Amino acid sequence: MKKIFLLLYGCIITTLCYSQNKAAILLTDLKVQVGQQSLIGPDVQTNMTMGKSTDSYILFRNDSILITAVYKLTAFSSRRSELKDGTLKLKIEYECKYLSTSTKTKVERMYYLDDKLMLNEKQLLNVKLSKFNSKQLYISYTGKITPQ
Repeated sequence: MKKIFLLLYGCIITTLCYSQNKAAILLTDLKVQVGQQSLIGPDVQTNMTMGKSTDSYILFRNDSILITAVYKLTAFSSRRSELKDGTLKLKIEYECKYLSTSTKTKVERMYYLDDKLMLNEKQLLNVKLSKFNSKQLYISYTGKITPQ
């Protein structure tokens, strides 16, 4: 009975995302940590179209740091696994500019049938300033994906 419910739930979520072809993501509690300094960013809300990348959104900006992200939501189906059938895959590409040096990081998240479409993202962004010097920035935020 539980398997049938999970399968139906996954199908409904996937169908909603595909039929309306749109979803929204709300990012809250954005924090950037540089060394011992902790910085707080604004909330971000963006709309997504299934299977297409969003525009580059600014997650955080100050005098020396600029962090942007591109999101892409796709459906993932597998003929070999009931668990993976109807799964949603979120691809995130971060770009971090720190003191005119830039780095990119890519992340993929999978949301299975019984998952709440919630993000609890924590990512290390390592910026190489010179051959022997690098700076580590940590970005963390929570988010919620809602089909529209």
